[in-house]
Amino acid sequence: MPGVRGAFGPKHLTLAGAPKPLYGRERVEDHDEVFIVEGPIDYLLLWQWGYPAVATLGSRIKQEHVEFLQGFSRVYLVPHRDDAGRQMWRDCKETFGERLSTVLVPEEMKDVGDLAEEGASPAQMFARLVDKAR
Repeated sequence: MPGVRGAFGPKHLTLAGAPKPLYGRERVEDHDEVFIVEGPIDYLLLWQWGYPAVATLGSRIKQEHVEFLQGFSRVYLVPHRDDAGRQMWRDCKETFGERLSTVLVPEEMKDVGDLAEEGASPAQMFARLVDKAR
C-alpha cells in the first residue's frame, strides 16, 4: 500500500521547507488543557476520542508554539517513542516545567496511530494512559 512505512517508503510525507504551524490551535483556544502530538493522524484520533489536541507537524516545538501554549493550565505531551520524541519531551519539560504531563503509548508502539490499530477499544486504552499521567 503506497504511503505505508516499509517497502513503499515513509509513512508520512511533507513538502520540504513548507511552514509547520501549530495545527488545530483554533480548536483549543477555549480549553484549559491541551494535548500535543507530532502528526495530523494522532491529532485527529485524539479529537475523535474527545481530547483537545494540537499537532506540531514534526518533532520540534517552535517558539511560536510555546508562546501559544503558555496560556494552558496543563499541557499533555504525547511524544513518539523514538529519539526525536525523547528530545521533544526534554524541550517541553524545560519549557513547561510542572505544567507538563507526559502520556506514553506502550513501549511496543511508536505513537497514537499505532495504539489505534491495537485492540478493540483504543480510546479506553488511551484514557487509562492519561489517568496514569495525571
